[in-house]
Amino acid sequence: MQSREYAPIHTTGIKAVAFDLDGTLAKTVRPLIKAHQILLIENDKDPKPEDEIRQLIGHPPQTVFESLHGTYSKKLHERFATIVGSHQHLVERVLWAKATVEAVRKEGMVPTLLTGRSLFIEETLAVSGLHMRDFDIIRDGTISPGKPNSVCMDEIAVYTKCNYEEIAVVGDGGVDMATANDVGALAIGVSLEDIRPVEGASITIYSLYPVTRILQENNAYYKLAA
Repeated sequence: MQSREYAPIHTTGIKAVAFDLDGTLAKTVRPLIKAHQILLIENDKDPKPEDEIRQLIGHPPQTVFESLHGTYSKKLHERFATIVGSHQHLVERVLWAKATVEAVRKEGMVPTLLTGRSLFIEETLAVSGLHMRDFDIIRDGTISPGKPNSVCMDEIAVYTKCNYEEIAVVGDGGVDMATANDVGALAIGVSLEDIRPVEGASITIYSLYPVTRILQENNAYYKLAA
């Protein structure tokens, strides 16, 4: 039987935590899927299967729109945002979101956001009891250039005065994890819907509750070596 080799995961020394918004701090899958379906119908196209749309959520907007709608334009994106706004009532609260962000700051780490979304952020955060003022925001309006653009991590590193290895990214998708892994940041995957590992995550958790415990304790975490 072939033995497995494990590599340590370094979770100490983290000074900043970049939280993904959609699917991590608030459950936004339902309004996003709904908005894409409505937009397809408005443009005389057949609705796409929900699973197909779900798999694209979290990718850069241009990638999502070209995959689902065949094209990307500012006008199309603005119409999509308007539809999302009218379906904010479908956004669901994430347990422990507010407490986790507060605990991160209490432990001396800087909480910030990792999202390229510029509209309805305050309304979305409010569902989980959060506000923009709870985070150290890099930009006014657009939070970052979007994922997995490494520029967003460059900006977070400069703004928080942290090295990449001092930053943890907490998100629910492979794009979030790729954003972290590309620069050597700690990738913590949050799987709120399915009991399965998040692609590319060094550690997968199934609630936001363990985030600060992982970062504040000198625990030993290991993953299979490549």
